Amino acid sequence: MPQASPYNRSFSFSNLQAQNPTAVPPGSSIDLELNNVKANSDGVLANLARIQRDDGALANGSVSFDQLSPGLANSRTSAGPPMGRGNCLLSQRERHVRKRVLPLSFA
Repeated sequence: MPQASPYNRSFSFSNLQAQNPTAVPPGSSIDLELNNVKANSDGVLANLARIQRDDGALANGSVSFDQLSPGLANSRTSAGPPMGRGNCLLSQRERHVRKRVLPLSFA
């Protein structure tokens, strides 16, 4: 999914009020602005759901080897069988292809 469309204001309620302080803001313009904000928010939330689980942790498989910093990527190990699903950064497919495991250890 691409990045969410940036929110662009379609109507300036401040300008309306400055030019005509007693005018009632047009309902169609309010609807348009709220729809624009909703479209942006929906896009941001959809992208967030792709990388974050409901418990706040990174989504499984959302971090690949290519996204690791060079220092961390160079410190990977190739010891033993893969650890449990929640204990490594590589996806199951990458563990199979690379035959390597990256434990979550920040000691």
